[in-house]
Amino acid sequence: MFVFTELAGNEIKQFFPDFWDENGRFFEVLRQEKCIGFVGIRPINQKSVELEVYINPDHRRYITKQFTFLVMDFPKQLGFEKTYMLPEHNSVRHFFDFLEKNGKLKTETVNQKTYFLRV
Repeated sequence: MFVFTELAGNEIKQFFPDFWDENGRFFEVLRQEKCIGFVGIRPINQKSVELEVYINPDHRRYITKQFTFLVMDFPKQLGFEKTYMLPEHNSVRHFFDFLEKNGKLKTETVNQKTYFLRV
């Protein structure tokens, strides 16, 4: 079971300055009460967000299809309809490509970047 706990923005700004966005919301991802990473949500407009995820290297084994969908669906709990995600690590990118080929994700190009979206 994963839990998302909202963090104060100044904590993110201090410890993860590249992850910081003044319009964003930030969450710690907990598994069995242990922090395994962070999720940043940046509004694109009133209905859409860009999602950025950091998972601690020791916990990347938890990046499964179930976890991916849980994270990508999380902004819906906050009232957003569409979640864009651009994976930065090659292994995650290949995993997302696999999910797209199997009809679980789709891609959409925005501002010359190709993002993955939950189907």
